[in-house]
Amino acid sequence: TNLGGDGQFYWGAIASIYIAIIGHGLPLPLLAILSWLGGCIAGGLWGALAGFLKAYLNANEVITTIMLNYIATLFISFLVHGPLKEPGGYIPQTQPVPSALHLPQIVSGTRAHAGLLVAIIALVIYYVFIWKTVYGYRLKATGFSSKGARYAGINTQGYNILTLFLSGAFAGLAGVVEVYGIHYRVLEGISPGYGFTAVVVALLGRFHPIGILLAALLLA
Repeated sequence: TNLGGDGQFYWGAIASIYIAIIGHGLPLPLLAILSWLGGCIAGGLWGALAGFLKAYLNANEVITTIMLNYIATLFISFLVHGPLKEPGGYIPQTQPVPSALHLPQIVSGTRAHAGLLVAIIALVIYYVFIWKTVYGYRLKATGFSSKGARYAGINTQGYNILTLFLSGAFAGLAGVVEVYGIHYRVLEGISPGYGFTAVVVALLGRFHPIGILLAALLLA
């Protein structure tokens, strides 16, 4: 169980905007790819850290992911108050990303933007990976019964790490979408607890893509 969504969300947001800032001279399509990919990887690696602790030290992932939330949140707070604070600004926030990288609105006059399409694509990827691939089957088997999966020859340590990496990558993607679709920068308190809200969404949706979509729309 991953309860570290907030921390992974923050790492995805800060990594993507950092790449966008330092890579401002790159061609726009390349910069967009690198910043989005960087956000996903940053969130994934933060999740994988808890997976490593679970796999090799048998540390409870519920506890470690919650503790890692505090570290990530406070470290990002340090960054927006210090090294990454907007030059000449007084508010704890980074400088904005280039307007060309903003996600377009899909409903004029609202905050509904193309991030909704990104979320649907992410659900499709989740469905295909979990229900249509061998890796997804092994991942589910590890989740249902680690001992049984190990007896069947599945590398449960590797899949513990993979599970939390992928979970963190999706949370990091959410952080990227929040930055490029709403705030256009990282600021203190950008997540009011989205990571824990995501747990509610997943449970209400019974972990099925259609159920998750409906539950997310309901809570939104």
